[in-house]
Order: sequence, then C-alpha cells, then structure tokens
Amino acid sequence: MDELYKKSSALLKASMGNHLAVIKLLVDKYHADVNLPDHEVSLRFSVLGWSHAFLKENTPLFFAVTRRKLEAVEYLLSVGAKVNTQSGISLLTPLHVAVRQVDIPTPPPKYHQSN
Repeated sequence: MDELYKKSSALLKASMGNHLAVIKLLVDKYHADVNLPDHEVSLRFSVLGWSHAFLKENTPLFFAVTRRKLEAVEYLLSVGAKVNTQSGISLLTPLHVAVRQVDIPTPPPKYHQSN
C-alpha cells in the first residue's frame, strides 16, 4: 500500500468523524489529497427520508457533508476539495447532498382574517 493511499485513507476516516485537528495535520503537514476518493469504504445514509447507498469512490468532502460536519466541510473546501466529484454508482456529488440536507423552513400558513 503506497503512502498516498495510507494518508488519504486516514483523511477519509478523520472526515467521517469530524476530527478537524487530524484533518488539518494530514493535509497541511503530510499533503494528503483532499480529492482522492476512497476505494474501500461504502456508505449508507438517509437524507430527508430517502435512503442512499454509495458504493466506494467517496471523497473526504462527501463523508463530511453526509455527516453534517460543518467545520470539516469548511476546511476541506478552503484547501481545494471539489464539490462536484461524483460518488460511486449513485453519481451524487457533495453539493447534491448538501442541497438535499438544507433545512428549509416552511412558511406559516396564511390565515384569512374576517372583519
């Protein structure tokens, strides 16, 4: 197993757990590639009641977004993580998932007021 894969594998695990200090260490000191997809880990999660299975090819940003780890997402974006990298067979991107996870408030119902 080459060094790049080892560093990126650790980066993926740190992104999944929101270990920001570890993420920064791996990227800043060891130059782990923030856009290198994982080839081993599969992921299952639910967004707005829809169940998704992503079989491999997930980036650190994808893991951070699916787990709503905002600090990790912000840092990964600041160091060049790509928002449009497609994941596994689903072909969703971190951007797709982030948009689906946005909590959009429902406006209050309008009441008809009689005189």
